[in-house]
Amino acid sequence: MIFLSKIKSMIKITPAILTSDFDDFISLFLKYTKTFNSLDIDIAEVDFANNNTISLIDILDSGVINNSFDIGIHLMVKDPIEKIRYLILNGFKEFDNLRIYIHQEADIDEVEEFLSIFKIGLVIKKNSILKDLDFYSKFNEIQLMTIDIGKQGSTFDKDSLKRADQLRSIGFKGEISLDGGVNMESANLIRKANPDRVSVGSYFQKSKDLLSDYNNLNELLNN
Repeated sequence: MIFLSKIKSMIKITPAILTSDFDDFISLFLKYTKTFNSLDIDIAEVDFANNNTISLIDILDSGVINNSFDIGIHLMVKDPIEKIRYLILNGFKEFDNLRIYIHQEADIDEVEEFLSIFKIGLVIKKNSILKDLDFYSKFNEIQLMTIDIGKQGSTFDKDSLKRADQLRSIGFKGEISLDGGVNMESANLIRKANPDRVSVGSYFQKSKDLLSDYNNLNELLNN
């Protein structure tokens, strides 16, 4: 087994799964966990992201999530607090390696009560207006969308990269990650923005040689 994160990398590369097909989800999950030691799972609902993926309930019922593997759950949903409460009710608050990502544009007024329980990152849609430092400083990680949410394989929006500099300029000290359209064509632009992490969907999902494609992407991002 090759754990790619052990290859020295300034910008961490995390594969992401976005699918509405359960068998496809299991296949990708097994593929990525044999190679990487962390991954992101995208959960979208049509009233927020204009499409539906496999549900959180189906993912948890599958039994694939355990505390020995680093997993990020990206909730592209209108009411992420409901999902967070569901995770607590099902015993996941004891999972040290679980990351949860919620959207600035969702109903998150009650999120502060959960910040001490889970590692919660905040996601910002590519066209949303940035808020102030007091709001963002509650979160250890801000994830900037560089495509329309829920539309894996969409065109990369290079203007979204400016937000990384904007967040730093207002004094945000946490991690900054990018999600969407990360591939060999966008890597040089991303490298200049110097995020801490990228979440990579279709580039890896279409890969015929995962290790080779990872190394190629890593070379462009970090050299």
